[in-house]
Amino acid sequence: MKMFYRLAAAATLALTIGAPSLRAQTAGKNPFSWYLGGSGGVLLFETPRQQQGAIPTAGGNLLITARRTALLLSIEEGFGSKELTSYIDATAPGGTRDVTFNDIRKYSAVLLAYPLRSAAQPFVGVGLGFMHLHNPQPQNTLTPAERATADSVVNALGSHGYATFVAGLQLQVSGVAVYGMYQVTTSPSRSNLLSGPTHSITAGLRFSLGGAKEGITGGGY
Repeated sequence: MKMFYRLAAAATLALTIGAPSLRAQTAGKNPFSWYLGGSGGVLLFETPRQQQGAIPTAGGNLLITARRTALLLSIEEGFGSKELTSYIDATAPGGTRDVTFNDIRKYSAVLLAYPLRSAAQPFVGVGLGFMHLHNPQPQNTLTPAERATADSVVNALGSHGYATFVAGLQLQVSGVAVYGMYQVTTSPSRSNLLSGPTHSITAGLRFSLGGAKEGITGGGY
């Protein structure tokens, strides 16, 4: 958590530095644009039963840009297979019930800042999101009633909201942007089926869908 606060402070400083608009550089151009993109990479996570896991990811995103800021909306899926976790359950052997799951799905909304205007643009951002495990399966269940109770518990413990920090680099050529990005999320509660922060490294392409706002012309501005 301390690491996240430090990263968030750095992002806030970058947002402050990036606040003044570059009118001279954006004269005659419409900086408000929509971009639709896709990405792939790797997601690092931990569970009470796995000190560290790494699974491939793929996702899609929508980027709405302004002069020095942008809003990034994204969906990302980490593809696992029989990943192992557990939770405390007095009815299970040993007081702990194992759970297997496959995928990890993330939904994020992030405000980005672009401190520099250049062909290769670094960016940082902070935001919020929601994460959940796909198809969690409790193990060692004995009766239908016990199975139903365990299913309800793992579905609740397999989901959580998070705060997030991102940093990356984007290279834009005409209406196409190539980018790489690092993202870290805050840790869930101690009872969750995931433990500790998640980290992801992704790269992808975004394609311009055109202007998000009509530009203002004339008037000497």
